Amino acid sequence: MPTLSYCAFENTSHDLEICVEKLMDAVDTRTADWSEYEAMALPDLVRQARTLVMLYDKFVTMKIEYVAEDDGGDY
Repeated sequence: MPTLSYCAFENTSHDLEICVEKLMDAVDTRTADWSEYEAMALPDLVRQARTLVMLYDKFVTMKIEYVAEDDGGDY
């Protein structure tokens, strides 16, 4: 299911939590029970996570103002 722009951080946070748990299990058991496709994707995920942390640090340091985005809902 695609991530909608208005909930990208929320959905991705949940997905990343699953990835962290899978990696923790692999470290604990010394066994990575993943497909080759998943194993090949891990370095890219780590690269993106490092970039995310760097950008977040800049975001916080620059004190960028948060502007609520309309989610398009009819409330």
